[in-house]
Amino acid sequence: IKVVVVHAFPTKERRIGNSTTRDFVVVNEEKKNMLLTMWNEFEDIDGTKLADTIATVPLIIAMRIK
Repeated sequence: IKVVVVHAFPTKERRIGNSTTRDFVVVNEEKKNMLLTMWNEFEDIDGTKLADTIATVPLIIAMRIK
């Protein structure tokens, strides 16, 4: 799956389960908008990097995502 990241929302702290999430608006190859949510360690590491590089490298290529 190839997508372009359009927008990164701020990080949210969830009280239930004591977790952290961040939502991203992405557009796939068929030009359909989708919402990608990263949780906990994925948000802490990959979500932060992605949010910081949207202006220069807004492309995600992923396999086996759920």
